[in-house]
Amino acid sequence: NAVGFIDFFAQKPFPFFLYTAYTAPHWPLHALPEDIEKYKDTYGIGWDKLRENRHKKQIEMGLLDENWQITERDSRVPEWENAPDKEWEAHRMAVYAAMIDRMDKGIGKIVSKLKQLDMLDNTLILFLSDNGGCANVLKKGARKYRTRDGRTLEWSGDNPAINPGSEETYMGYGIGWANASNTPFRLYKKQVHEGGIAAPLIAHWPSSIKNRGDITGQPGHIIDIMPTCLNAAGADYPQDYNGNKIIPVEGKSLLPVFEGKTRKEHKAMFWEHRGNCAVRQGKWKLVSAHKGKWELYNLEKDRTELNDLSEKYPEMVNELKSRYENWAARCGVMPFDKINTSKTGKK
Repeated sequence: NAVGFIDFFAQKPFPFFLYTAYTAPHWPLHALPEDIEKYKDTYGIGWDKLRENRHKKQIEMGLLDENWQITERDSRVPEWENAPDKEWEAHRMAVYAAMIDRMDKGIGKIVSKLKQLDMLDNTLILFLSDNGGCANVLKKGARKYRTRDGRTLEWSGDNPAINPGSEETYMGYGIGWANASNTPFRLYKKQVHEGGIAAPLIAHWPSSIKNRGDITGQPGHIIDIMPTCLNAAGADYPQDYNGNKIIPVEGKSLLPVFEGKTRKEHKAMFWEHRGNCAVRQGKWKLVSAHKGKWELYNLEKDRTELNDLSEKYPEMVNELKSRYENWAARCGVMPFDKINTSKTGKK
């Protein structure tokens, strides 16, 4: 479908924007048998060795500062040597890898079409990962889903007696593999510690990106994507639409980074999800799990958030907390535990 859109809009005289949103990799674990087969022997090493190998590789690639220590294995996850159902666990991760493999093939088709149309060099491609590995444990019969041929089935749940992959199964890959996916960070998709917000962004634009292959240490935020696309297309963001005033863009274009420059940092960046809260100002990050206490980290020295400095620097805690509260009030961010519910209990 994405390739078809490119074929159509490439004939137009103006720039086009294409958003290709893959649900993979996520749950449920559904993949083609031939893709799963390629990874059937890959993950028998277990999550402990996988985390160790990935951490080492990340340092070698320059993704991580060698002084940032890897976090401890999640306390809910056993050592691999003591884990039950090892073959099933390894198969779960193989299916997850197979989903990524198939996604890569799809993205390859998009790139090939752009190349075929002689548009690849002048097209900005942004690949942004999801926000951290998902540690959800799926329960049998929790919900129903429909297969492609129209059957309505109940979730199988994370059942070690059944190997995931086919559409008759409905599983996730569990806490152990989510912990490994988030190497070297802690916590997961729902939280706003680094394990839930550190999303890698790959930019490809041969005609405009100066230092290709470089890894930049300049932090960005999802709100930067809109102004980046506007900047690339030479478009202006409107102040109103149909007589209604539009909230101004708060992100900053990434084009200076693509041009090899150091762009002006955000004064602060904010996150909230399901009552998990965070604010980052320069090297400092203040973060709180839902109904938890505020924690303070120096991300230059401690990106993996292992050394809480909140008691050492109470003034910084108060300053960042005030910034967060002002932002939340301005943007209408409501505390998760105070959201009204209807009589059905739905938010």
